[in-house]
Amino acid sequence: MKFSISLFQSRTNGQSERTIYSQSLEQIRLAEALGFHAAWFTEQHFNDFGVCPDPLTFSAHLAGATKTIRLGTAVVLLSIHNPVVLAERAALVDQLSEGRLDLGIGKGHSKLNYGAFGISSEENEARFYEAHDLMIAAWAGEEFSFHGKFFDVEKIRIVPRPFQSPHPPLWVASFGNPASIGFAARNAYPLLHSFSGDGLQKNLELYLSQYSGTAKPVIAIARAIHLDEDGDRARREMVEPTRWFIDNNPGRPAQILSYELAINQFLNTIGIVGSVEECIEQIRILQVEHGVEYMALIFGQGGLAHEKILAAMRLFAEKVMPEFVN
Repeated sequence: MKFSISLFQSRTNGQSERTIYSQSLEQIRLAEALGFHAAWFTEQHFNDFGVCPDPLTFSAHLAGATKTIRLGTAVVLLSIHNPVVLAERAALVDQLSEGRLDLGIGKGHSKLNYGAFGISSEENEARFYEAHDLMIAAWAGEEFSFHGKFFDVEKIRIVPRPFQSPHPPLWVASFGNPASIGFAARNAYPLLHSFSGDGLQKNLELYLSQYSGTAKPVIAIARAIHLDEDGDRARREMVEPTRWFIDNNPGRPAQILSYELAINQFLNTIGIVGSVEECIEQIRILQVEHGVEYMALIFGQGGLAHEKILAAMRLFAEKVMPEFVN
């Protein structure tokens, strides 16, 4: 099993952007030293849930600050960007990192984003697929033309070419969208997924039923995590961060009927929170019952103190990760 970290880079207590970025860099460097496979970064706009509007620029910075850890976007919101510009920038980051870029792409769901970037929400799906097709054509390395409904280019050639051939691995975020899951499966792209329970199994089965590749399918399951030698203490420490996460998540329901129920569900179902032994057990269930072999772990979701995040990462690498090496 491979383990990576995923960062929201939230501003929960009025921290400066500089503090958030510096702490993120420290966490990523520690993850590299501890043997985590990759670090993933979200794209967020116009809120404190995440202060990284551009994961590719952040990855370019990290390309020079790290040596071995893979750098992933989770995700670039393909529908609101110019795909020619994205193809160029992704190729540049891939070159700067010497082939360590994993390009996660997604459709997003914020109507505020669509309006701010001059995009109709009704065009979201169609723009996503057309932008994807244009990027694939751009990375072929030859002069090309593309004439679509939203994008039109004539006789251009992308420079530089990506370091990885034919391009950085594309990962697709599903957000539970059957169309996105099917798109990832038909193109044999790895899937970025965050559902749990019945939703998890249903979506995994859909992906596997449509998977077209010859290589073994790769599904990354994202989970918030916090662990401590004392499991009860770990759960207590995550109560207020979980409340903040529920209140500030752009994708939250319009009304929370019961905070107690929502927090309890997170601590015991959606998140991986508890002692070392409890965390091992929960990950083992995902591995055995759902075939999960790649996890994107969100340490400190909702504003847990930086020092506690580092301590949890060290504890995970020392006592949990070795249980899943083979």
